[in-house]
Amino acid sequence: MRDQYEIVTWDLEPGDVYAFHAMTVHGAGGNQRDDVRRRGYTVRYSGDDARYDTRVGTNKNLRSEAHADGDHLDSTRYPVVWSA
Repeated sequence: MRDQYEIVTWDLEPGDVYAFHAMTVHGAGGNQRDDVRRRGYTVRYSGDDARYDTRVGTNKNLRSEAHADGDHLDSTRYPVVWSA
């Protein structure tokens, strides 16, 4: 089944960064070393039209008690970093 898709990969070194759309299917193999800890850091950016949403399937780790469904993402948890 994998041969039905275009699968791309990169050899990454410590400090390397890659960016992709959040809806891109992505993953990584397991850490092959016992002596090195693998770490990741995620940053999510959205457009100024993004709204808070708790429908089934949305990431529960991104929930905010300060937001109701439909609210703009413009708070300390979801700061505006640039506007036109």
